[in-house]
Amino acid sequence: MEMGGSEMETLAMQSRSFFAWAAAFVVIAFCAWAGVQWFNNNLNTHFIASKCEHRVEQGVDPGNLQSWATNMLALYSVGHTNYMGPFDAPTGLNAIWRRSPPSVYIKGGYGGEAPYVFIFWGAAAGHWGLSIGRTNFVPAISAYGGRMWKPGIYFWEQF
Repeated sequence: MEMGGSEMETLAMQSRSFFAWAAAFVVIAFCAWAGVQWFNNNLNTHFIASKCEHRVEQGVDPGNLQSWATNMLALYSVGHTNYMGPFDAPTGLNAIWRRSPPSVYIKGGYGGEAPYVFIFWGAAAGHWGLSIGRTNFVPAISAYGGRMWKPGIYFWEQF
C-alpha cells in the first residue's frame, strides 16, 4: 500500500506536532523543577535550616566550635548572659547561610541553667541554629536543643 502526497504531509505534520508537544512538556517540566528549587533555596525555611545544619556538620570541627564557645563563656560572668555582644562567629560559620552571618549570644546561667552560647540564623518565617555549652550541657529550654550533634552541642529550629 502506497501513501499519497497528502497522506505523507499529514503524517509529517503529526510527527512535528508530537515533537512540539514533547518539547513544550520538557520545557514546562524543567521550569516547574527550577521553580521548586528556587522556592526551597529562598523561601522554604525548613529546607534552608536542614541545608545549613548539613553544612555545619560537614564543614565545622565540633571540638574547635565547643572550645571557642567555652572560652567565650569563661570571659563573661553569669551576669552577662542573655548578652548579644558584639561577638564574632567562629571561622566557618559565616559562610553557612549565604544571606547572612549568624548572630551570637550568651544565654542561660540563671536558676540553675548552665550558661551557653546561642548561635542563630533566620528570617521572618523561622530561625535555626546551635546551642553550645560544656560537654555536660543540656538546654533547659527544650526548643533550644532539638538534636544533639555532640555532647554539649545541639541543633535547634523554631518555625
